Amino acid sequence: MIVAKHHYARNARKIFTKKAPPGSQYEWDNPAIRFEQADVTHYNLQPCNGIIISDMLHYLLPPQQLLLLERCYEALLPGGILIMRDGVEELTKRHRGTRLSELFSTKIVRFNKTQNKLHFISSAFIKNWAIQKNLSLEIVDNTHKTSNLVFILRKDLH
Repeated sequence: MIVAKHHYARNARKIFTKKAPPGSQYEWDNPAIRFEQADVTHYNLQPCNGIIISDMLHYLLPPQQLLLLERCYEALLPGGILIMRDGVEELTKRHRGTRLSELFSTKIVRFNKTQNKLHFISSAFIKNWAIQKNLSLEIVDNTHKTSNLVFILRKDLH
């Protein structure tokens, strides 16, 4: 079972042709893929092969970020994959673009809601967590204007 979080659930109709049923859980013809949109601070993750966390860790307080990562790790089956995309604070010059984007999305246009100050992660935080959990880590940097990196973490098969 693959579970996708955040904006992928909102855009799922563009990915699949079958219309989604009413409610927050989306299911299509492929029973191996399930898109869900939920409050990650209260959502009970079920065992799965993959989790996507995209552009939302910085909305959580640092203890909440770590708790979510721990819950993701526990939910991942052996060989599972956790894909995260978020802005990293140490890419200082590019991070200005990320902060500007967040200003528009939270303060001006307001399509993203915040409950507290934004807390961006660091690559070192993710690298250290991956080492502690014995996860393989690949970092993809495919943007030039923002500090958003993609972290691909894989759980060992054993």
